Amino acid sequence: MDALLQLLLAAYKMCDKATVSYVKLPDGKIVNGSESVSYDNRTADPHLPDFVRDFIGSVLRVYPGL
Repeated sequence: MDALLQLLLAAYKMCDKATVSYVKLPDGKIVNGSESVSYDNRTADPHLPDFVRDFIGSVLRVYPGL
């Protein structure tokens, strides 16, 4: 399989999320020590349907310079 086709078919999906929290005083200053950050990430390699794989392969065969 062509290297570009393999790259296109590697459908990695990544989701990153950072949640920040803190306590703010009425004057707008953050209370020292109240800061907190939690980080979550997910990476997946979902299955691509055959018709999508066929379509990408066909486009790359018709337009080999892509």
